[in-house]
Amino acid sequence: MNFHVLTLFPEMIENGMNTSITGRAITKGLLTLEAVNIRDYAFNKHQKVDDYTYGGGAGMLMQAEPVYLAYEAIANRTAKKPRVVYLTPQGQVFNQAMAREMAQEEDLVFLCGHYEGIDERVLEEIVTDYVSIGDYVLTGGELPAMVMMDSISRMVPGVLNNQESGETESFAGNLLEYPQYSRPEEWHGKKVPEVLMSGHHANIEKWRREQSIYRTAKRRPDLLKKADLTNKEWNYVRQLRKQWKEEEEQDKMKTSDFYYDLPQELIAQDPLEDRSSSRLMHLSLKDGSIEHRHFTDVLDYMEEGDCLVINDTKVIPARLYGHKEETGALIEILLLKRRENDIWECLVKPGKKARPGAKITFGNGILKGKIIDVVDEGNRLIQFHYEGIFEEILDQLGEMPLPPYITHKLKDKNRYQTVYAKNEGSAAAPTAGLHFTKELLEKVKEKGVNIAHVTLHVGLGTFRPVKVDDVESHHMHSEFYIVEEDQAKLINDTKKAGKRVIAVGTTSCRTLESATGEDGILKAGSGWTEIFIYPGYHFKMIDALITNFHLPESTLVMLVSALAGKENIMHAYEVAVQEKYRFFSFGDAMIII
Repeated sequence: MNFHVLTLFPEMIENGMNTSITGRAITKGLLTLEAVNIRDYAFNKHQKVDDYTYGGGAGMLMQAEPVYLAYEAIANRTAKKPRVVYLTPQGQVFNQAMAREMAQEEDLVFLCGHYEGIDERVLEEIVTDYVSIGDYVLTGGELPAMVMMDSISRMVPGVLNNQESGETESFAGNLLEYPQYSRPEEWHGKKVPEVLMSGHHANIEKWRREQSIYRTAKRRPDLLKKADLTNKEWNYVRQLRKQWKEEEEQDKMKTSDFYYDLPQELIAQDPLEDRSSSRLMHLSLKDGSIEHRHFTDVLDYMEEGDCLVINDTKVIPARLYGHKEETGALIEILLLKRRENDIWECLVKPGKKARPGAKITFGNGILKGKIIDVVDEGNRLIQFHYEGIFEEILDQLGEMPLPPYITHKLKDKNRYQTVYAKNEGSAAAPTAGLHFTKELLEKVKEKGVNIAHVTLHVGLGTFRPVKVDDVESHHMHSEFYIVEEDQAKLINDTKKAGKRVIAVGTTSCRTLESATGEDGILKAGSGWTEIFIYPGYHFKMIDALITNFHLPESTLVMLVSALAGKENIMHAYEVAVQEKYRFFSFGDAMIII
């Protein structure tokens, strides 16, 4: 077999092919290799073979004449018109069947393009085959040519020491090769399959055939369409596919995987008098180990140069009680999202009495509302009418929208606010931040830890249960976030310096991960996020998390499981129950670092 390569880089071809199996075959005279430098056929003293393209555009084009002259020289020596393969991403994708067929040729010419390619006219005149080695672009055709020559040469008689290996390896008969083993019989606890040690050649061949079919069905099912399989073997493939589908269903993450048994008495009903006196569990990201501390010890886990990121949202007293004007019936309203023209999206109880057109009065007429529409999940759009400032009226009439698992009445509204709450808009508090006092935050700063703030207005969706068993089918609620320019810079600078970003609460975490691009850079701006973080998620920004203990089967348990590992989290929660930690909004804290 004679290989001829038309190229601008003959040394590249020669160096690549004169080694290993092809090199030995060339030495034995089983193959010949001729690398023809197209520049030798240039018609100018500088051996220039490229020029600008007609019609404009970037890059240079190889001219027709030098390519044709180089080809003509080969054709004259072989005394025939040889088969010419042009290496291009636009060609037919190379495969084993093509390698076997081309190996029958006495002479095979490979034309290697460069720059923007080759003048179309010479391609039309000399090329017989347009071939690609895959759907991607390379600098030139030299590497694809060498790939093809290597594959083709293996089909040439005598090139391989054991001719059989060329016929039975990967892609022979459109099947992948079976697994191979060598000495020792046992390595790293893994043994050679017994059938290969048996000496029973018929059983060995049967095993190898099954393994080839198994691998092909698993890794390259597209090849099976062309494979020559018996009815029995097709049944085997169908059995494998059924088995893998069942295993896939079993491997799916289920909501029930995040369940844990929580005694009711461990749900904290009232906030501690001193915010920072709560307990703190440390869960190590390195080894999953657990330490029991107090929240003031959180300083021990921070280092100079780290950045603590807090959510400065402020909870509005969003729960209102009013009466239906027509009947006097009691109506409970929960403000969810502010829209334009004093219109709010609200949760209304009882919903049956809250039809469009119904009018509701609050606080002896200080505030009035009219239901104008029913939207997603049965929520109502209510347009409010009042005199004065809405926020002041809300502060006068509204109550804090405590989570449904808190049954005690809150004595002090401020205890459901962080000490750094600033931007009004949340229907629920970012509760991980409730543990911080102003004094403790000052100590954080004194340690050289930067404090950055973001805003995410927490919606009631944070308390909604996951209603689907398949975790990936859950649709996350949307929440509005803001990241200011100077805060984004502070956080990005922390990462650049090789220091850690420690998020306070899942809300800060969701904001940072939503606003961080795949390049790991936090982008300033605002918007709505529906980010759903569960195991398998790759964190782009945060390195550690301060959080509370969350509801069983909740999206928040899934989020912390994504960071620390599901097994570690479920074990930590089991320990927390045993150690009688206080759970949920007014409960104790955990630092995952």
